Amino acid sequence: MVPGVITDDNEEMHSALRVEWAKSLARKHQWAEEVAILQEEMCQVVAYSKWHATWWEEQVNAHVGLVLDLQEGLWVYTMHQSSIYQGHATLFQKQWAITDAHAADQPPETPDWVNLNPRSADDESSADDEHYL
Repeated sequence: MVPGVITDDNEEMHSALRVEWAKSLARKHQWAEEVAILQEEMCQVVAYSKWHATWWEEQVNAHVGLVLDLQEGLWVYTMHQSSIYQGHATLFQKQWAITDAHAADQPPETPDWVNLNPRSADDESSADDEHYL
């Protein structure tokens, strides 16, 4: 037996490695779910910013019959607020495009060499009797 080399006769070690692999795979899936949730939240922030910009633009026509100076001031203020929210949407889209590119670069699910359901040739029990990770 060579130190540091796993042999077939060490079933306890194989079992422990399968457990650790399953835990790591579960953590990977949890993080993938977190990434998906975060991406949706980022889309919602951009959509809200665009909606709010449009809402501010619509406020120009909400007040009619005002003095010309007051109407001009209201127009300038609403357009300024609209540009702020539109700027937020544009900035977030630009900054988060990099994040989307990284999130899309996911490793494959499980390498071919990983056997999470080991079955030996002399194992005659049914799959329902034993639960492997």
